[in-house]
Amino acid sequence: MISRISSPVFVGRGDELQRLRAALEGARSGAVGTVIVGGEAGVGKTRLLAELRAGVESSGLRFLGGGCVDLGDGAPPYDPLVAALRPWLKALPPEDRERIVGPARSAVLQLIPDLESGGDGETPAEAPTSSSQSSLYLHVLGLIERIADEVHDQLAGIHGKPPDRALVARLHERGGGNAFFTEELLAVEQRGEQRLGLSLRETLLARVGGLSPSARDLLRVVAVAGQSARHDVLAIVTHMKQAEMAAALREAIDRHLLLAGDDHVMQFRHGLLREAAYGELLPGERLALHAAVAAAVESLHAGLDIDAAVASELAHHWYESRDARHALPALLRAGQAAERMFAFGNAFAHYHLALSLWPTAAETVEGLTRLELTMRTAESAAVSGAYRRAIELVQAALESLVEPDPIRTGTLLERLAVYHLGSGNPDAAQPLALRALDLLPADPPSVARAQVLGVLAQALGLKCHFSESNRIAQEALATARLVGSATAEIRALGCIGRNASAVGEADSGVRTLREALTLSRSVGDFTGAAEISIELALALHWAGDLDEARRVADEGIAESGRWGAEGFGSALRAIRGLSAFRLGHWAEADDWISAALERDPVGSHGVMAHGARALLDLGRGRLDSAAEHLEVVLLMCKAFTATAYGWTDLYSSIALLSIARGQPSEAIDSVRESLARSAEPERDVHMRVCHRLAIRAAADLAEVARPRGDAAGLDQALAIGREFDRRLDCHARLVRELPGGGDPHLALDVALGKAELSRLMGGSSAAEWATAAAAAHELRHPHDQAYSRFRQAEALLLARGSRAAAQAAAVEAHHIASDLGAAPLQREIERLALRSRLELAGRPVASGRASGAAPVGRGTPFRLTRREQDVLERVTLGRTNREIAADLFISEKTASVHVSNIKSKMGANGRAEIAAIAVRLGLVSESADGDAMGD
Repeated sequence: MISRISSPVFVGRGDELQRLRAALEGARSGAVGTVIVGGEAGVGKTRLLAELRAGVESSGLRFLGGGCVDLGDGAPPYDPLVAALRPWLKALPPEDRERIVGPARSAVLQLIPDLESGGDGETPAEAPTSSSQSSLYLHVLGLIERIADEVHDQLAGIHGKPPDRALVARLHERGGGNAFFTEELLAVEQRGEQRLGLSLRETLLARVGGLSPSARDLLRVVAVAGQSARHDVLAIVTHMKQAEMAAALREAIDRHLLLAGDDHVMQFRHGLLREAAYGELLPGERLALHAAVAAAVESLHAGLDIDAAVASELAHHWYESRDARHALPALLRAGQAAERMFAFGNAFAHYHLALSLWPTAAETVEGLTRLELTMRTAESAAVSGAYRRAIELVQAALESLVEPDPIRTGTLLERLAVYHLGSGNPDAAQPLALRALDLLPADPPSVARAQVLGVLAQALGLKCHFSESNRIAQEALATARLVGSATAEIRALGCIGRNASAVGEADSGVRTLREALTLSRSVGDFTGAAEISIELALALHWAGDLDEARRVADEGIAESGRWGAEGFGSALRAIRGLSAFRLGHWAEADDWISAALERDPVGSHGVMAHGARALLDLGRGRLDSAAEHLEVVLLMCKAFTATAYGWTDLYSSIALLSIARGQPSEAIDSVRESLARSAEPERDVHMRVCHRLAIRAAADLAEVARPRGDAAGLDQALAIGREFDRRLDCHARLVRELPGGGDPHLALDVALGKAELSRLMGGSSAAEWATAAAAAHELRHPHDQAYSRFRQAEALLLARGSRAAAQAAAVEAHHIASDLGAAPLQREIERLALRSRLELAGRPVASGRASGAAPVGRGTPFRLTRREQDVLERVTLGRTNREIAADLFISEKTASVHVSNIKSKMGANGRAEIAAIAVRLGLVSESADGDAMGD
């Protein structure tokens, strides 16, 4: 006799139940919310929800529940949503159902095609409209991704370091969060195996051993059937009579092996139990059972229109049965159904398998040629963000062309160029587009030629050839409108708008990009809308409208998710994070940038995500991390011209890193490299940042040269600063002559450049720094504002100006830097206050060490050893090698070697520059600072 193991009394989860009921009361009053219930298998999640459901339904409210079983790559899209909605909607009277579904009827019918029988015979449209997309995905937005924090922490404890994200995802997926299962599965992974380990397999299968033969047979079929394990399918496959099957099911349920799920689907209590049962089948048994399940599902749906879920089931089982004759058409139908649901990852998986089964002699299958199938597979891959796979597929299609056909070849080249652009590689896209133009005649005008012109214009624009890009984009726009191609028109408008924003015509660029976005949404071009959303958010960011940039990015993230175009999500999240960073919301920026990087973006999306992380790390003083992310960007940019501003932004960030490390000469080298890389540097709106950073680096060089009496070094620093001051003036003049007055950021960069120039000339101007601070405040760039106020306070003190004004500027700078978490800037301000005896936040700074300063020798940017740190302290105090040797009880020769090593690591030219760098970066104690500065 099987004893009961679940108590009828609900215990141990009272607090959780109260939280759920509180959320329910909030919903009654109109508040929308989400509660995540998590825990390992058997902890009581299902019982908790059952208790909530009983209370909900007893009060007259409706409770909907849905779930699914993993079918791997063949999983039906949005299956939990279907499971929740189908039984409820089908149980409603027709008039109530029509009232509730309302205008979303077409979209809901795509999810649940069997919702209506008879009626007016309406079926879902083959290609859904943009309104049906929105309706469908308003429901999909309710789905929440699984969070695997507990598995992450468990693996971190085992390895002693953060685990690989992909490993966490795999173990959470297979183990369901169960700690024992996770450890056993990790052991399997470490052995490089796929099959469950012996101890885990025996643990799981021990529960199966005591079943009757009928129950064991049934369990094998359920293990194979997965989401198809409904009563009618099981009856056909097992050939059991109703009473026999009911007894076998009851036995498996009573032994806590199976659960009766929604829609009459039988499920294993744990996915690993199913995996173990499936693994025990002989290869021939698996093939035969998959074929039997597929045949049963087909027989039950004979003469009916099948939905995406059934199509996925059939494709999965026919493929696993190795019956290519049935599997190929089933995979094609499943791919088409997934496309209609905007589940492009599923579509790619089905189409890719279909290509592998394509018979050599077949011209068409299900009305598709092999070439058409290849292109649909490539497009599904590209929309999902798998551009490399899309490129490989189109290249294979080009190689497979037997007879030369200029139009077909030109069209394939256009697609190949588009996918290279999507991956961020305009260098590869440009020659492909030129080849396509040679094949596609200009007369008569054609859609294909309009599209290729737009691709060529976009490639040139991304390589900063703005003038030529605009000329070709205008031709593409005229051709697109002549032949009535909205897709080509969207691409041309996007290129024109992007170019305008890139050269400082902010108003014109934003206006054109909004026109392109409106058009793409009106015609349901979701990939075009996602691409334009990225460009518009960037344009708004460059135009200084950071709040609107964040709004557009948020909207684009939601849309790309609704349309299954998650490949665009990383770039939008990176832009979202970058805007938050500029606005001073650094914790928020961290969240968005981390979300972008979680998807391991490549190409232009990767450049934006890693570049944004580097800027945030630089602001926080995490120089090693910033360097690592900039190295990733550098590798991406070396592989191709990642974006129009990949090189410019990269080298400006590298210059900032060099400045932070006390290596101004290297910063200037980075700026010169950026100039050499840009096709039209005088028009590149981002070059203004490089120019003013070069002036800042020159000022740092001058600060080292002056105290050591290095006339040649000072003259060189002055020459560099004046050169880049002229460049910045020239750039500003060109931009200000543009329609609409040009780039709003220009005022800030010019003000910073002029203020740095005053520091370079030896008379740092408090007025210039006040102007820069005001410009930063106007643009809402708090970090630049804090830096300018810090320099303003410093200038006032050096000129023996108003101490009250200096203190006010220092207090403002310190307050902003502290709020941001800008540790390096905060330390510089505190050091200035300590040396000058200013009070910060109404309190005198403690003597000995500035508040918040890093411990000496810890976290220095030059990786100095402890002994080198000791030597550095004494070099900064002006000690000779002999004096250092006596202090540290080492030989004079050893002291000399340490000084040489320090000079090499710091990139300094001598002892005076070593001391200046150490003082400026706070690498030495305050006593050394005071002696070196003469305070």
